Amino acid sequence: MWYNKLTSLDVTQNTALTLLHCHENQLTNLDVTKNTALISLGCGPNKLTSLDITKNTALTYLGCGGNRLRCVVGVPAGCRLSGAVICP
Repeated sequence: MWYNKLTSLDVTQNTALTLLHCHENQLTNLDVTKNTALISLGCGPNKLTSLDITKNTALTYLGCGGNRLRCVVGVPAGCRLSGAVICP
């Protein structure tokens, strides 16, 4: 789903999803709270202003640079983070 100019993407019904890369779109929101099996998430650059991954405890990679994020909530220990700051 790269380079498609998507403005929305609903993955809430894909609860067994382990890999999601949606780089270079126009996404302003991305809800991955129901994707608890997610291991790798690449979601930048888009237009995201917030990202909550508190329920994504299996996540080992998060690439979210090039968004409008101030920080990311719920980054699991050991997750390789690219392009964002962890919220306190």
